[in-house]
Amino acid sequence: MADSVTPPSPAPAPAPSLSFRMLGPLEVLRDGVPVDLGGRRQRALLALLLVRPSAYVAAGDLADELWSGAPPAGAVATLRSYISVLRRELESGQPYRVLVSRAGGYALEAPESDALAFTGLLESGEAALAGGGHAAAAADFAAALGLWHGPALAGLPDLAPLRLEADRLAELRVRAEEGLMTAQVGLGRHGEAVSGLRRLAAAHPLRETAHRQLILALYRTGNQAEALTAYETLRRTLAAELGIDPSPELRALHGRILQQDPGLFTPVEAPPPPAAARPAPEARRPYVGRAGELASLMEFAESGEGIRVVTGPGGIGKTELAERVAAHAASRGVPVVWGRSPDVGDAPPFWVWAQVAGALAEALADPALCAELSDCAELRERLGEAGGGLLAPDESVGRFRMYEGVTRLLARIAVPRGLLIVLDDLHAADADSVLLLRYLAKARATGLRCLVLSRRPVPLDAAPIELSGLSPVQVAELTGDAEGAPLLHAATGGNPFHLAQLGRAPADTTLHAVIARRLAEHPPDTCELVELLAVAGRPVEPATLASAWGSDVVGALTALGPAFASGMVAERGASLRLAHALLGEAVLAGLPVVRRAALHAALAAAHLAEGSGTPAELAFHYEQAAPLGYRAERITWLARAAEAASRAFADADAADFLRRQAAVHAARSALDPQEAAREMDVLARRASLLSGLDGYNAPEVGANNARIRQVLELVAPDAPGVAAALAQLWEHANTSAEYAGAEEYARRLTVLDPVAGAYATGCTAVMRGDLHLAKERLEAAVAGDLSGPPGSFRPRAAVSARTFLALALATLGETEEARAVEAETERFANATGDPYDRASAVHFGGWTAFVELDRARARRLCSRAVDLCAEGGFLQLGRLAESLLAWSTAEDAAGLALLRERADHAYSALSMRATGTVMRAELAEAALRLGDPTAALVEADRGLSFADATGEGYFRAELLRLRGAALAALGDPAGAVPVLYEAVALARRQGAVLFAARAAETLAAIDP
Repeated sequence: MADSVTPPSPAPAPAPSLSFRMLGPLEVLRDGVPVDLGGRRQRALLALLLVRPSAYVAAGDLADELWSGAPPAGAVATLRSYISVLRRELESGQPYRVLVSRAGGYALEAPESDALAFTGLLESGEAALAGGGHAAAAADFAAALGLWHGPALAGLPDLAPLRLEADRLAELRVRAEEGLMTAQVGLGRHGEAVSGLRRLAAAHPLRETAHRQLILALYRTGNQAEALTAYETLRRTLAAELGIDPSPELRALHGRILQQDPGLFTPVEAPPPPAAARPAPEARRPYVGRAGELASLMEFAESGEGIRVVTGPGGIGKTELAERVAAHAASRGVPVVWGRSPDVGDAPPFWVWAQVAGALAEALADPALCAELSDCAELRERLGEAGGGLLAPDESVGRFRMYEGVTRLLARIAVPRGLLIVLDDLHAADADSVLLLRYLAKARATGLRCLVLSRRPVPLDAAPIELSGLSPVQVAELTGDAEGAPLLHAATGGNPFHLAQLGRAPADTTLHAVIARRLAEHPPDTCELVELLAVAGRPVEPATLASAWGSDVVGALTALGPAFASGMVAERGASLRLAHALLGEAVLAGLPVVRRAALHAALAAAHLAEGSGTPAELAFHYEQAAPLGYRAERITWLARAAEAASRAFADADAADFLRRQAAVHAARSALDPQEAAREMDVLARRASLLSGLDGYNAPEVGANNARIRQVLELVAPDAPGVAAALAQLWEHANTSAEYAGAEEYARRLTVLDPVAGAYATGCTAVMRGDLHLAKERLEAAVAGDLSGPPGSFRPRAAVSARTFLALALATLGETEEARAVEAETERFANATGDPYDRASAVHFGGWTAFVELDRARARRLCSRAVDLCAEGGFLQLGRLAESLLAWSTAEDAAGLALLRERADHAYSALSMRATGTVMRAELAEAALRLGDPTAALVEADRGLSFADATGEGYFRAELLRLRGAALAALGDPAGAVPVLYEAVALARRQGAVLFAARAAETLAAIDP
């Protein structure tokens, strides 16, 4: 009998690779593919285990946590079913190695999560920062922050362990942001750091680290007055909130700024790398390490469409990659044009697109080659003259018409052969250039391709191609020095530009020292012109450069000859620029503050003499010249820059120019009532713009209004600008549901500006529930003159008066009149050309549809409003529209959960308070309609409590009706009847015919 042979057992399948993501909505990737984690409670169970990695938690404890201390009967059995489902998704089968059980408990064994990676990078960055390694620290902090894609554990139920972990991670995120900003300041990258520090300081008014770095960065960029204002703001906040003074360290910094200590202008550099010999680089280096990215982008440039984004730090090779891609596209007959943001300073709104228009006109200037020449001319007309002329689109053309027109024209130009647009340094672009790009991305015109280069992530729905440093092997290939490659890699992080600069330098030199030494090898005249180009921060026309230097064009170009020969200076079209942004950073780091100020003043004078400067550019140069004076010039050009931006519907840029202008006035407001009045007027205009962009209750709006209240104490009651200030304070109080204060501001406003006062009184009357007064006052406002400067309170009020009037009329039961006003409002908003007006008009139409419980109409209007807000960047208005849209589309429990999430975000996360009764009514009505009277009762009671606390009476009768209906559905008609009688009586007292009829109908169904 033959020996039996046992066949070998098959090899076990390899365990799947799992990656858990907590730094945003909970997500699990299995072998790179997202896992279906099921419903919210099942996802919450996984999160409860994930926040305690490898720790066993008893099933009973998990059930208590999952149901917030009140688990239903059978909760543990339900929990086990969740575990079973999760195991099927996470693992290949038994034995379970990831979601394991023991002694009646469960654990996630050593999960690989983005939170663990984040904390490791944070610790590494903090250690590097403590040791003076600012470059390494910045890289670690940036990598850590790049792991985030929303609030930690977003979208999960509000459970105590998850809330604690989310709060802990949020605190660590702030530490990483502070660390990154501190490292950037230490490296001398003040321009990059200031915007992030402003946001951090506004969001965390009691954190001294962010404030200290902001004050230091502002001072180093020549903004001494603003630095002192930032210190004073912090001092007052600490005194008011905590009763303490700033730390001794911060007080010492304040003293050094007052004394203009020159030592403050020396950025802290990272310690030099260990000594080692470095070979000279090859004259022509091979292209190393980007083969995959190059092949993919070449294919895109030749035959793709849409947008590709390439990100990475300065010098990493983004521009060289794009140049190779562009050369390939051009060799295939595809037209290629470039637009580039300035390295430092301000550019006018839509600056990169104005460059694109000019480049297109040059690229397609031969009529024999291209029939699209007339389209290019029209594009240039829409975006302004290319190369530095004042951007001034037709004031009657709104932002969206401009977007649509530009997109249509670019699509037409792209039809014959395609079109590749390369946008370099988009991280430094003005906000409105980015908004136009986002609009263009959605259009997806055939043959139109955009290649975007940025040091930081950009807000586009396109996965970025992230360039990182070369590996040690690639460094060896690039430099030809295999032996020294590890040391070179350690010193430069594999950054190709840093490798090129350090290649010929002694081993103990920093990058800035290398560049300074090479510049010093040039003649003095050449050095002066290079310094002017560094200060300019963007390409400069030869005539302007020569004028700033005090010479003619021939003399200036002759003096620049050595810089051309050494590769420090290059041409861009008909203009001159430094060959790389990092060259400019290094040159600026070595300039004394007074020398830098003098160069800025010379450039400003040259721009004026040559007619080549924009208001934004002149404002920037005069601001940087502040150590030498130029106060009147700063005020003049900041005001003109804000006006130009407002005309172009570039509200974000306009608000920033006004912030800077207000800071100039603030330096003298305490001593000069006229300066105080000017500051107050500027702050009021800025507040109106910020409210449209970020919502009335955003932190920056609150800080702006707090300053308005301070300045009001310094001026006469009837001084110029007081009416605008009162209007803004009324708006903030009204949207904060502080109705008593709103009524007082409206009363004072009426004395100075009766038409604006009528509008304010009418709006507050709507929220109070005094509908007859609201109608009378709003009709007076609509009949009056509410004209004013673009972006200011009065023209916005002209639209809002109509929207609130339509709302009041609908509630009063005057349906036909309401429809007529709605139609007229949308026509009026379209005629203004202001995108916020248009979005607001459509959103209020959706609100009126909700009041009438017309879900189909609300769905149609709110869908439009959401799109308009997304395109215009109107955060708070967009969230409110999303909430109404969720109400109109809710068909089941999932829809109700989405509505609750959207409403909570719009009102809690964005600090919105007004219309809180409306939000609760949305939730109560949807819950009642979907068969959950218990939830409806809870929401109605919350809304009534809010109405009691704030005096917001508009929706009180409707909330009473919903409460009564919920009680009846729960089997308590005796409790429901008196509530419904109260609803009918209140609605009739208010004149709310619509609510009275609805409440009476509900009452009749219960108590015939």
